[in-house]
Amino acid sequence: MAKSNHPSRRRNTNLKAAKNKNGAMIEITQDSFEGIMPHPDILNEYKAIHPDLPERLLAMAEKEGDHRRLCDRKLIRNAFWTDLLNNLFALLSVGVVVFLCYLLIKNDNAEEAASVAKVVIVSLASVFVFRRIITKPKEKS
Repeated sequence: MAKSNHPSRRRNTNLKAAKNKNGAMIEITQDSFEGIMPHPDILNEYKAIHPDLPERLLAMAEKEGDHRRLCDRKLIRNAFWTDLLNNLFALLSVGVVVFLCYLLIKNDNAEEAASVAKVVIVSLASVFVFRRIITKPKEKS
């Protein structure tokens, strides 16, 4: 069999040769391929079944590839907007707390302002630290 340069990699594997009950040799082979499209030889066999079947398979593979790329773009866009909104809401929350502390200090409640600031700083720091620990990718060993 000639080697093919087709993107679907084809392998012809001889699995075993044995004798059956009558003493005749039996050879079992496996022919397989990998890829999104069948090997051209197999496409010709499909064409023998129905003339436009290879074109339909190509159109189906192209449509599936377009769909996969669209889904990937949506995931990336959603991740971007999620991160952006997370950061904006975090900034807004810090701004509200700073304003609250300012109002407390302005009304001669400096101890309460310090307490609020400490609690919020520790809370925000723990959220960011634990989020980083939880989402940290596991190393493969």
